[in-house]
Amino acid sequence: MKTGKFGRQRSTMRHLPSLIALRFFEETARHLSFNRAARALCVTHGAVSRQIRLLEESLGVKLFERDRKGIRRTSVGVLLMPSVTEAFDVIERGTQRLTGTVERKRLTVSLPLTFATQWFFFVKQIHAASFIG
Repeated sequence: MKTGKFGRQRSTMRHLPSLIALRFFEETARHLSFNRAARALCVTHGAVSRQIRLLEESLGVKLFERDRKGIRRTSVGVLLMPSVTEAFDVIERGTQRLTGTVERKRLTVSLPLTFATQWFFFVKQIHAASFIG
């Protein structure tokens, strides 16, 4: 046992499943689809299926029920999801602090086309007038 940064005892090596497999699990559980998870991760359906199978074998439990209609999380998959999501959120926040990047927020404005056209024309005129004077 080694003493960690804050004086806590911990073993020299953590016993964790593959972080890649956990990432694939999170995406698959979020989308409830191997195909959509594969698209989100930019990999093939087979790669997602393989990582999920390896994770299930590593943990010794089934995380998804598969049938003709698709997939759904088992009770174990439902229990695992919040922990995995929280762990990746913590890692993401930690790396954002190091790199100084902050999650961008997007504002979407929906309005009638006629209003948008007139508003943008008005803004364009004001912008052009500011360069003339």
